[in-house]
Amino acid sequence: MKACRKATFFVRQATLCLSLYDR
Repeated sequence: MKACRKATFFVRQATLCLSLYDR
C-alpha cells in the first residue's frame, strides 16, 4: 500500500515536472 502511494506521488511529481518543462 505504501509503495503504491509512493508511486502515485512520484507520477504526480513527474507530471508536474513535464508540465513545467513543456511550458
